[in-house]
Amino acid sequence: MKRNVDMTCFFKCNVLAFWCSCGLYVFLLCTSVSAAMPSISPELGKTLEQVQLALEARDWKSAETALETFNGDRNALWYNALGQVYLAQGRPVDAEAALREAYQRNPDSQFGLALAVCLVELEQSDEALQLFGRHIDLSSCDQAALESYLSLASQSGDPRLVQELIRWGLMRFPASRYIREMDIQQAVEAEDQAALVRATDAMLLQEPLEVKWWQSRAAGSENNGNLQMARLEAAVLADPEDMNVRRMHLSAQLAAGHFEEAVAQAKILMENSPDRKTALYCVQAAIMGEDFETAREWVGKIEPSDDAAYWRVAAVTYIRSGTFDRADEALSRMLRYPEPDAVLWRWAARNAMDAESSFAEKWLLQGMTLDPEYRTPIALDYAHWLIREARMKEAAEVLKTYLEKHPADPTAQALLKLTED
Repeated sequence: MKRNVDMTCFFKCNVLAFWCSCGLYVFLLCTSVSAAMPSISPELGKTLEQVQLALEARDWKSAETALETFNGDRNALWYNALGQVYLAQGRPVDAEAALREAYQRNPDSQFGLALAVCLVELEQSDEALQLFGRHIDLSSCDQAALESYLSLASQSGDPRLVQELIRWGLMRFPASRYIREMDIQQAVEAEDQAALVRATDAMLLQEPLEVKWWQSRAAGSENNGNLQMARLEAAVLADPEDMNVRRMHLSAQLAAGHFEEAVAQAKILMENSPDRKTALYCVQAAIMGEDFETAREWVGKIEPSDDAAYWRVAAVTYIRSGTFDRADEALSRMLRYPEPDAVLWRWAARNAMDAESSFAEKWLLQGMTLDPEYRTPIALDYAHWLIREARMKEAAEVLKTYLEKHPADPTAQALLKLTED
C-alpha cells in the first residue's frame, strides 16, 4: 500500500523544533553541561554569545566573523557553533564538516544530534538514523525528538523500529497528532482491522468531524467504507433528530466524495442552530461541493470571533466567492495570530490575479513578508505580477534576491532574463 504521510516533508518541517528543544541553537549556553562536555572559557562564552545574537538578527556574516576572529582553543563547542552558522546560511556541506569535527572531538549526544540534523539536510538518512538511535533516550527525550526519529525510521522501512517508537510515543505523548497518524498508517499497511479501529477511534473521539480518520478506517478493508456509510445512513433514518449522527454522516459523505449529499446534510445541520465548530465544518462542506454562494451565506450567520480557524474559513469562502474586500479583512485578522501560512496568501493572490483584482499585489507582498527565507515560490508570482505591470526593475530585484536562495531555479532565471530584454 502507498504511504499516506510524507515523511521527508514532516522531518524537515520538524527539524527546527527538535533542534531548538535540544538547546542546540543556543550553542549549549542555556543548557546544563554534561561531564563529557568541553569547558567554556570566558572568551569562548563571549564569542558564542556574539554568534547567537548575530544569528537572531539574521546577520550571518557577523556570526561567521566572530568565530573566525576567536583566538582561543577551537574545541568541539566552537566547531558546533560554526556548523550551525553554516546551516543558517544554507551551506549544509560546510556545516557537515564542522559538525563532524565537533562530534569527533567530543561524541556527546548533543553534538551527535546536531550532526544528524545536518545529515538529514544532505539526505544522508542512514547515518542520521544511526546517530538518532545512538543518542536519543526514549524514556526522557522530548516529543519533537521522538517524532523526528520516528519519521526517519519510517523512511528507512524498519517496521519493528517504527512500531517500537510508536509504542513509546503513545505512552509518553498520547496527544501527539503525528504519532497517532503514524499509528493509523501502520494499522492500514498491516491490514490489521482491530488495530485500525482502536487507532481511529482514539482520533475520532477528539475530532469526530475530521474526514481523514473516516478515510483511514475505510482503507483498512475494501468493504468497510460502504459498511460504515450504510450504518450511518441507517442511524440517520432511525433518528433524524440526532445531530451528532448527522455530523458523522456529513464527514463520511465528504470522505467518500459525495459532495452533493454532504451539502444536503450540512443544510439540515445549519437549520438546527449548530455549534460553532459544526457550522464552520458545514461551510467547508459547501466549499468542497463548490456551492460558494451557500458557503458565503453560512459564514455570514456565524458570529465572528477571535480565533484563527474562523478567519481562515472566512477568507477561503470569500476568496472562492469573489468577495475580495471581505477576504482582505479576514486575511488581515489572520496576521495577528502566530505562524500564519504564506501558502494561503499565495493562493489568495493567485485567485485575485486571475480575477484582475487590485488586492493581488497586497496579498503577494504580505505573503512574501511571511516567507523571508523564500521557501515558497510566492516571490515568482510577485515577479510575474510586476512584469505584467511593466515594473521590470522591481521584478529584477525580487528575482535576484530569490535566486540567492535558489540559484538553479529555471523559472526564476527565465523571468530575470525577460526583465533584461
